[in-house]
Amino acid sequence: MNTHFKKFLIKNLIATLAIILFGALLFSKFLFKYFHLFYLLTVLVTFFVNLIVYYIVTKKSAGSDKSLIVVVKSFAIKFFSYLTIALVFLLIVKTQELRVAFVILLFLLYLIFTYLEIASLIRFFKTQKD
Repeated sequence: MNTHFKKFLIKNLIATLAIILFGALLFSKFLFKYFHLFYLLTVLVTFFVNLIVYYIVTKKSAGSDKSLIVVVKSFAIKFFSYLTIALVFLLIVKTQELRVAFVILLFLLYLIFTYLEIASLIRFFKTQKD
């Protein structure tokens, strides 16, 4: 495991734990009627998808000349993974309020994890060119 991936893993673990703790506090105190156990699973799945995507982009076999293609493929993997999660949840749950809460949660997770990934990828590609 390279140092870039280790740093990325630690940042993602911290972010995931913070999201879980903040979500537990938020749902237990204010939004308890909107809680669904699938939310915790969603956070964990998005965490693992983010790690897989970062690994695919930064592995040694991805040459610097193909970095844009690899990044596009990784974002496609992320998009279709999130889409699958959303479709499964929207098919399982019939309550409109839970569906709206889930879409908001998934969008926030996408923003948080994408920010972490882009910031780490920028650092990774800068150090690869040096």
